[in-house]
This record gives sequence, structure tokens and C-alpha cells, in this order.
Amino acid sequence: MSDYSLSYLGCLTQLSQAASKSSRCVLRLLDTVFIDENLKLSWYFTTGQSLSVAKKKESNTTPTTVLDRFEKFALANPRNILKHVAVLVHPDGQRELLKQSSLRELLNSNLDSIAGRDGCYLQVYQRPHDDFMDKVISQEFHIDHVTSEINSTYYIKFVSGKRYGDREQVDVNGLQSTVTRDITDFSNEICKFMLNNAQSEVQSMSLDYIVDESNHAWVINVPEIVMVHI
Repeated sequence: MSDYSLSYLGCLTQLSQAASKSSRCVLRLLDTVFIDENLKLSWYFTTGQSLSVAKKKESNTTPTTVLDRFEKFALANPRNILKHVAVLVHPDGQRELLKQSSLRELLNSNLDSIAGRDGCYLQVYQRPHDDFMDKVISQEFHIDHVTSEINSTYYIKFVSGKRYGDREQVDVNGLQSTVTRDITDFSNEICKFMLNNAQSEVQSMSLDYIVDESNHAWVINVPEIVMVHI
């Protein structure tokens, strides 16, 4: 058996292809849109209260529907006083905030500037908790092949501002209990889904999360996932 890895797009593609509703992957995912080299949009999201990962139908995935959804979601928060509606994620992980006019111009005129770029995608803007305005939580774990135990390390990673690129290791027990629970549940859910639906065992994985104003975590990236077919 040999290891294989997936990109974030490849991971979401897998997670959205459940064999049945009861086997869907359950996690809190921000609406995420990828643009391929042919300017085709692929839109992933979580459905309603069930929080199961799904992919929008191609007929419902257009620049207009993306713009409408992102504006409606982001601007519903009265504390979003700067009126950000989207985040443009660059291949190096930097998160660029976009207002309505910038998103509209990108979707209607400049899609080719980001089309087909590995690691580049759009996400709806979710205003972070005040303590996480320019940073995300990064979780890295691997399976110990001897003991089969999961070893996890957690970091605060700066994704914008003067400290962009820095990261600091943190004690997960020092985070809010809701955040800790979400992170644990979501990473376990991905492992369980891959085992049951893709017949693959996760060997190592890193995940990035934002923390919202209610102290809940949202998956925003899976920078690495390495698995082995079983």
C-alpha cells in the first residue's frame, strides 16, 4: 500500500461525494469557490443545520449567484461595518479581504487572473472573533504507526497584517471549549468519512480554521492530507 495526497479541492471533492445522506461528512465549512483554467466555477458549502459538505449544481454556480450569496451572508452581520463580502485566498495562504465592488469586478471581468492557480480560491467572508481578526488556528496531526495514536499540534497562524507568515504553538486546552470541540469533531469526521466512503486511512493532515464571533470554528483550508488505501 502506498500513500497518496489530495489538494484542498481534491479533499472537498471527496467529502461532497457521499454514497448517501446518512454517510455525508459533517463539518462547518465556509462557502468556497474554485475557478479552473477554463473559468469553470466549483462551489462547495455545508447544507443548513445538518452541516454536511455538498457541491452546488453547475446550473446554480455562476458569478451572479456567487456574488448574491456572498453579499447576503456577509452583510447580514451588522458588525461587518467595513462591508467585506469575500476573501481571496492566495497560493501562499494569505487571505485578502474583498468588498462588494472588488468581488464584482473579479467575478465579472478578472476571473482569468486567478483561474487555474493551485491553492487559490474564493471564500465568503465570515467576520472573525475579535481575537482572531488576522489569524487562524492551524491543526497538524499524524498517526503513530507503532501505537496507532493520533498526535496533534496546534498553532496560531497569522494570515494577514504585519505578522503575516508567523505562527505560534498553542495549548488546545487554552482555547474556548466550543472551539476545541469543533476542531476535534471536524478532524475526526474527515478521518471517519475517508475511511468509510473512500476506503482510505488518513496518515497525516493539517487543517486551518477561523473562529467566529460565537466562538465556533469553521474549516477554511486543508493544506495537507495524506492517506493510504486499505
